Amino acid sequence: MAPRAPTGKVPYITIRNKTIGDSTLCYQYLQKHEKVADVDAHLTTEERALTASHKAWIEEWCYFLLLWDRYIENPKATKEGFFRNALPPVYRPFTGLIFSHIRRYIKKTLHCQGVSRHTKPEILMFIGDAAKNLSVLCGENGFLDGRAATANACLLGLLVTIYNGPTMSPNWHREINKYPNLRTWTDGMIAKYFAERSILPVQNLDGREKQRVQTAKT
Repeated sequence: MAPRAPTGKVPYITIRNKTIGDSTLCYQYLQKHEKVADVDAHLTTEERALTASHKAWIEEWCYFLLLWDRYIENPKATKEGFFRNALPPVYRPFTGLIFSHIRRYIKKTLHCQGVSRHTKPEILMFIGDAAKNLSVLCGENGFLDGRAATANACLLGLLVTIYNGPTMSPNWHREINKYPNLRTWTDGMIAKYFAERSILPVQNLDGREKQRVQTAKT
């Protein structure tokens, strides 16, 4: 649970009684102490800088827009579709109480971060622009023309959580469905690296499969 994390956020890892928070710090620790390979080691200095900027944009902007879509606009679907099952069984009878506490915390975080200081139409515009920019930057092969990079792992994580939660983040889901290259790339990455897993088909909010009709334009 998040309160045990050093910064009160997830993800975090605990190895041999040492707890490390923040995905970047976790990754650095694993490289240094657990001999985990640096996925970005083959990149040039410029490419590493691009990777860092792409990750920061996803983690510090797109992620908070996703939180707004889920916890502010669609709290009921988020509680039932994700939050309840994410809790250990012993805590599930208190799902409503815990979720209300987490939602208040997220509302405060989004205000401090700045997203929720905007009007709903403005935030929806931000989501639409972000989806289009993701499509342009991803292209057909992914960031950096498909070279292995932590930025592509970050992008994959964002897209998978949106595709697998159409009712929890319908605004994001609607926007990324406009760009079939994002889905094609995501399906290819899942098949290549996580063949044992699958993601939901492209859907309308009523659950019917949606035809992909729009392509991203630069």
